[in-house]
Amino acid sequence: MKKDLGQIALGILLIMVVLLTVGLAVVSRSVTDIRISKETEESARAFSVAEAGIEEMLKREVLTPGTEPISVGDLTAQVTVAMTNSFETRIEGSETAQVNLKDYSGDIEVSWSGKGLELTLIYKDGGDWKIKRDAFTLSGTSCESLPSELSPVTFNVPNSDSGTEKVLRVRPLCSEAEVKVTGSNPLPDQSYTIRSSTTIPESGQTRVVEVTRSLPILPPIFDYVLFSGGELAK
Repeated sequence: MKKDLGQIALGILLIMVVLLTVGLAVVSRSVTDIRISKETEESARAFSVAEAGIEEMLKREVLTPGTEPISVGDLTAQVTVAMTNSFETRIEGSETAQVNLKDYSGDIEVSWSGKGLELTLIYKDGGDWKIKRDAFTLSGTSCESLPSELSPVTFNVPNSDSGTEKVLRVRPLCSEAEVKVTGSNPLPDQSYTIRSSTTIPESGQTRVVEVTRSLPILPPIFDYVLFSGGELAK
């Protein structure tokens, strides 16, 4: 009899151990799920606030380099604006990119992958606006019977007698193009880099959003109009 009671007690103990193990596993899984769910929610919240900081900064017509706290609800986005003088972009076949060359003179190198490329420099000299234009096709390809050039190609930016405003219009021909412009001297500022960071104080969850905003550019229609400083002669 005592032997049977001992076996029963041992069986009950084993069952309790199994049930306890299963219970602890379920509780642990539940706690983990709750923690993951909370982290996901806080991560999404931090990301939304960081995005809101970016959107608030993009609404401004004039950007000033530096860091500014922007409050969104009970959280704060630390938004940093910095200028960059590098120029590298992808240009679709129907679009035009613009390189700021204010106060710049000397050679620039234009690297590109595509077929053809048109470079148009618009600058002020002696009180008059002037244009310097060149177009070519990448060696090994063909585009509108243009002269063939290797990449990178060198383009000279003249030193104007008066006025400092200079822009280079870059337009791909026959296909889209990846374009990078570098100078023998450092290029002027080309764009703003806006970086927004938000941290959830309770959990330390941090999310960062970064975008690039180009300087104001001439509209694409500019490439297809005729400009005259005086009257047009028929």
